[in-house]
Amino acid sequence: MFYYYGRKKRIVKFYPEPENDIIIEPFAGSAAYAMEYYDRNVILYEINNKIYSVWKFLKEASPNDILNLPLINKGQSLNNKEFDYLTDPEKWVIGLFLNPGSSVPKKSPGNFCYWDDSRRTILSKDVIKIKHWEIKNESYENAPDIKATWFVDPPYQNAGKYYVNSKVDYKYLGDWCKNRRGQVIVCENEGADWLDFEPLTILKGQKHNRKEVIWKNKKLICVLCGQEWGVKCQFTNVCENENCKGFCTWGYELNKPESFTINDDGKWNLNYPE
Repeated sequence: MFYYYGRKKRIVKFYPEPENDIIIEPFAGSAAYAMEYYDRNVILYEINNKIYSVWKFLKEASPNDILNLPLINKGQSLNNKEFDYLTDPEKWVIGLFLNPGSSVPKKSPGNFCYWDDSRRTILSKDVIKIKHWEIKNESYENAPDIKATWFVDPPYQNAGKYYVNSKVDYKYLGDWCKNRRGQVIVCENEGADWLDFEPLTILKGQKHNRKEVIWKNKKLICVLCGQEWGVKCQFTNVCENENCKGFCTWGYELNKPESFTINDDGKWNLNYPE
């Protein structure tokens, strides 16, 4: 939707697809994951007042409201009197495009300014997609524990200092993530230790590359022996455990079948707990 520090747009394809109709982003930012599945019931939590106001404006804006926003040229500034007719949220929307990747809206175009006619047109089409979303100016702690896909992308433990609201109790957040109902996906950078993170991908930046890591509360396991699946198991359907002679069928760690039966045709019937 818009550019923001830590945006996941370029790597969203590496994250698991949502299993639930409800998607909750407790640290909304630019909500790239929710935008990928914008037709779901999306709930955003954002405590940064400027970013919340940007979302509120975009949700209420019409395509023409966006198309009427002015383009800013090198040497101009949103502080100039010629732009006094713009509201603060309108200026902040533009400002997030003036220097992509910044954690705060800018006033003047940077060297990598992305606020042009083509991106303004794309934004005018995107605002239609989020009319059904809920956007809350609240902390993640206020989110009720409902069954949903929780995409948790907080200020990173070792690289989140540029956010306005960068103070996070990571021990508390880790326990909070472990106790969510439904599917939980947590984003972090290599070196974070508040959950048992696993490698995800390498994100190439303007100055350096970052190794992105992930934590998920649901891991695929073989329902025959309980071993977590690996690459071989994933592509061959044969369990990697040498003591497990059958073909590998998968359940979720937090929703493991209590029992199973095999039909005459070889199909599996998995019996899950209520």
